[in-house]
Amino acid sequence: FKHFPGHADSLMAKNRHKSVLASGIPFSARTLDAERTRLSNLLRNNGYYYFAPEYIAFRADTLQKPLQVQLQVSPSARMPRYALRPYHMGKTHITLLQYDNRQISDTVSFRDVTMRFAGKPGRPPLRTGVIRRYMFYRKGDLYNQDLLQAGKDKLTELGIFSQVQVNYIPRDSTGVSDTLDVEVLAILDKPYDSEFEGKVTSKSNGQVGPGLRFAMTKSNVFRGADVLGVETDGSYEWQTGADLH
Repeated sequence: FKHFPGHADSLMAKNRHKSVLASGIPFSARTLDAERTRLSNLLRNNGYYYFAPEYIAFRADTLQKPLQVQLQVSPSARMPRYALRPYHMGKTHITLLQYDNRQISDTVSFRDVTMRFAGKPGRPPLRTGVIRRYMFYRKGDLYNQDLLQAGKDKLTELGIFSQVQVNYIPRDSTGVSDTLDVEVLAILDKPYDSEFEGKVTSKSNGQVGPGLRFAMTKSNVFRGADVLGVETDGSYEWQTGADLH
């Protein structure tokens, strides 16, 4: 491993035991691609937001020993300079929209988070801490690809949003700043969902009859991503084939 800057080089050395490259294994383009992906993920989970697998280059020397390849791993010559700069998390800006496309009506701020929302002034349709709870970082933390994706997945799994988008925006476009501000767009799904089901019952004792089931759920009941469900069912049965004498 050659020509990586200090922090990245130390990170790679610390994780060298996880490399898929090892002396004695067959030379394979698939193995090189796997190592590119491993290194890219390692760096992107430790601040290197702009790093990508194609920024890893290999130099293979087959002249030193017969039937062996001496391999060097280094940054690609076409890699932009900012790709090997670690980035830190900055402020978080959340835009929370209703399902019916109501216009943004108010803004609230707490700590390093600003929320713009559509709804009653001073009363966001979702409590401000709910979204922040599932964003697993704090201001100043290094960018971590896997951790941030896990947070987005958690928000999606709440079941109250029809859409969640998360974007990371450099604090400035000159490449001087090492800070990424976070922009979250979340659209609340329709609050009510209902289900109606009809069925026919036929039992071994000769009883038959229709049945109905109705279920309704309301999402975000207490502005805390809560889901309340109510279900009722009923049936009417009568006996057939009975001897009335």
